[in-house]
Amino acid sequence: MPLPSLVSEPALDRVTKLTEGGHEGARQLATYWVSQGVGLMTQSLSAKQMVYDVMEDFLAASERLSNFVSDE
Repeated sequence: MPLPSLVSEPALDRVTKLTEGGHEGARQLATYWVSQGVGLMTQSLSAKQMVYDVMEDFLAASERLSNFVSDE
């Protein structure tokens, strides 16, 4: 993982500085790392659904943890 950023970081830093200075061409090139997990996406979800999914996952994990701790 560190190799791609080592190669691209100097160029992306320059693009960022030019973008902050108002350079239109640089603004079109500006990019942000979003993670390699994006390639695993199979559907588009609303922000509301994402929040509900996180809440459900949290509740399920809390229940599992509670059961684990209770067993001791």
